[in-house]
Amino acid sequence: MEDILAREIEITSVNLRALDAHGTEKIRTCYLRDAARSLADAVRESEETSPFYLGDLTRRFYLDHIRAILPRRDDRVTFARFLAQLADELPFETAPLPGGRIAYFPGAAAHEAYRIFSGTMDAAVTYPGDFTAVCEEVYDGLCDYCILPIANDSEGTLHRLRAMIDRYDLRIVMTCLVQSGDGESEFALLTREILAPMNGEACLSLSAALNSASDAAGIMDAASANSLEILMAERMPGSSEDGTPVWDFRFLGDIRDFGGLLCYMSLEYPRYTPLGVFKALK
Repeated sequence: MEDILAREIEITSVNLRALDAHGTEKIRTCYLRDAARSLADAVRESEETSPFYLGDLTRRFYLDHIRAILPRRDDRVTFARFLAQLADELPFETAPLPGGRIAYFPGAAAHEAYRIFSGTMDAAVTYPGDFTAVCEEVYDGLCDYCILPIANDSEGTLHRLRAMIDRYDLRIVMTCLVQSGDGESEFALLTREILAPMNGEACLSLSAALNSASDAAGIMDAASANSLEILMAERMPGSSEDGTPVWDFRFLGDIRDFGGLLCYMSLEYPRYTPLGVFKALK
């Protein structure tokens, strides 16, 4: 199957080179769609990851046979979007949010956040003594969810608490804004896995280790090409274990459009972590 893919991609490469001098974007798009279909056919039955476009075999075939013929970043973004569309499968499970026990550190704003979140589910509550204990309640399986403040008007992202999300491997399932003093604070409801809403508009939050600001700009271009609104792109303090800068992103759009961006991330920037697919409550 890989030999067939290599022959088909070589034909696509010849066609794309010819188009660079004489073609139209409409014809170019057709060739990119054909290349995506060739890759999909080559890996569907062998790739164990679901959906197939996020799997290791897909990325290997992409790097070995396709990336070199797509020097233009917009072509690679378009290719990834077509590949995700061929799967016709979201990269995460969608289900109604189940109820459960929620842990949070008490305070006036936190109480209001709990009131908002608990209005969407059957919930019980517990009050650990600090933010570390709040996260440990979920990490140790004693609670289903926890609530953390993640940003406010005066400080922006609360980096100490953002680091706890990574340390305890938490995922955002909902956010809300709460009036706090002279401004607003953003709170997140978190758990141990991605629990995506059933349909409609949602936020996609992810973190990625990137070598340059140019890479971050490329991801934002890919998001825009997939009809997503860019809500946040921020370089985090510190870096990954090997010293690579880490960026956080948040996008807004229809959950059906997330697949194209995540496919692009998997092919081009595999050192990324989805932090949540969620509704931002008003």
